[in-house]
Order: sequence, then C-alpha cells, then structure tokens
Amino acid sequence: MSWRDKLKWGDESLKTPEHDALMLWLNENCVTVAQSLFPKLVANRFGSIEWEKPLCSMNGSILCFIDLYMEGVEQVRLDYFPIHSLLFEVKPKIESIGEVLRQLKSYEHYSSIGDSSSFHYKKSHIILVSPDNKAKDIVLQNGFMFLNPDEFDIDEPTRRKEDK
Repeated sequence: MSWRDKLKWGDESLKTPEHDALMLWLNENCVTVAQSLFPKLVANRFGSIEWEKPLCSMNGSILCFIDLYMEGVEQVRLDYFPIHSLLFEVKPKIESIGEVLRQLKSYEHYSSIGDSSSFHYKKSHIILVSPDNKAKDIVLQNGFMFLNPDEFDIDEPTRRKEDK
C-alpha cells in the first residue's frame, strides 16, 4: 500500500475531462483570479505557471502534487517584495470533504518546507477551485480559500456573477 493510499487521497478526478476543463480555465485566467483574490499583487510581476508541481520532503522525496502553482509579488516598500505562492487544487466534484481537507492540509504542511534561501518573505495561499460548493464553508473555516469558477466573473473579477 502506497503512502497516498494510506492517506486516502489518490485523486481520481485528475483523469477526467471535467478536471482538464477546469485546469484549462484556471490556466487561462489565473492572473486575473490572483489579482482578484490578492489585489496588492503587482501587475506583470507573476512567475511562471506550473501544472502538477511536486511538493517534496526535506530529503527530496515527492509527497504530493499541486494542480496549478504560480507566484506573485507584492510591493510593500521599495526594498521589500514579499512573494506569494498560490497553490490551486482543482476538484470538479467533491466526493469527500475529509479527503479534500487532508489533501489541503498536506499542501499547507509541505509548502512551508520550501526554499529558505530566498531573500524575500514567502507566503503560501491554498485555493480550492471547484464548481461544487458542498465543502466551501468547511474549507474556509479551516483557513483555506475557495473559488467556484461558475460564480467568478472574468469581466469584473471583484464581483460575483450573481451580484450583477
């Protein structure tokens, strides 16, 4: 039995067309989404977008994969630019809230082991992207962010579709 089986979060949705569709939507709109969620991030100061980024233990063993990863920079002072790591987990449908929380909490734990050689402060933000609102309140209650792409208005990202 693998460690993923023991943790009980092998992501079967990864193999579905719905997952691919959400990933393609997020890939196309992630800068707009990031600026909407974090308005202080500097426009045109985003790092590369990486699909299926591995999170590793201190010894380099791959522990899990982030569906979509990107970094943004916030200018606080002329000499201080905190880096914000945005870790997006995509779920077309939430089968088990507990399983999703284990996955997000693993990301939270292992993302804090990152690169300590960086001169600038780094803050990780974990965002669950799903059209299934079943887990939204619990995800938010546990300190993570939630984004329903069906409720996100690309034309006016600070406004929900239903608020128009």
